[in-house]
Amino acid sequence: MSKAPAFEREKSVESGSGAPIVEHGRATKGEIAAWAAYDIANATYGTVVATAVYNAYFVEVICGQATGGKEFGTFLLSVIIIPLSALAIVLTAPVLGTIVDAMAAKKKLLFVTTVLCILCTATLSMIPPGQVWGAVIALTLANFFFGTGEDLIASFLPELSTQENMGRISSIGWGAGYVGSLIALGLCFLYFTWAKAHGQMQTEYVPFAMLICAILFFVFSLPTFIFLKERATPLSDVVGKNYIKVGFDRLRHTINHARHYRDLFNFLLTLCVYSCGSTTVIHLASV
Repeated sequence: MSKAPAFEREKSVESGSGAPIVEHGRATKGEIAAWAAYDIANATYGTVVATAVYNAYFVEVICGQATGGKEFGTFLLSVIIIPLSALAIVLTAPVLGTIVDAMAAKKKLLFVTTVLCILCTATLSMIPPGQVWGAVIALTLANFFFGTGEDLIASFLPELSTQENMGRISSIGWGAGYVGSLIALGLCFLYFTWAKAHGQMQTEYVPFAMLICAILFFVFSLPTFIFLKERATPLSDVVGKNYIKVGFDRLRHTINHARHYRDLFNFLLTLCVYSCGSTTVIHLASV
């Protein structure tokens, strides 16, 4: 749901640093709406799975009926699942970013991470109480794909906006995320109320809520993949090369020149620490 700040470039040119060539154009209201629709989509996961429902279910039910109990579940969530998925996002983001810039493939990778996050969310619905490590793997992967997708959708912002309207367009994405949260929580609350009234147990209605989230994620993300344009074009000097090697080479180039962007790197480090702290609070709120 978050939108990372970025600086608009009216025209990116190919350079030694491997900057992608981007065809900037004024985005239509429909395309901005399609971009913001992704925030509605992924908020269903961020709110129901990662915050309000599944983490508590993981601790109380999945781990509560296994050796170690709830205390072990809290340990796994706070020491294994959250840190491991966050670390994976931090370590892979620079390489994935350079690769998709070189290939002009942000939208393609966004589609892959979205599908995988949806599949992992659906998988959570099939994990019975006591199957702790299956839930750990599925939840860790889901968090990773969710966070990577957030980075990718945010990277479209400079292509859709100018310096003058970037804040306004970014706020549309933020607002859309809260709309998605209300929709997901509202539907789950209504379903939980109905399920309890009909005698269903927590082990029945919480797993089904994961399917609801997976379906909502899929439906609300469709406008993004149908209408959002990929404005960047592949770099001619990397066509036909090993994109993974290109990604690491460009990352190495960036690190070697880090002294020229000290303020930026200090900002990114501070943002990383702050985000890890706030993410932990959010994930453990229901627990």
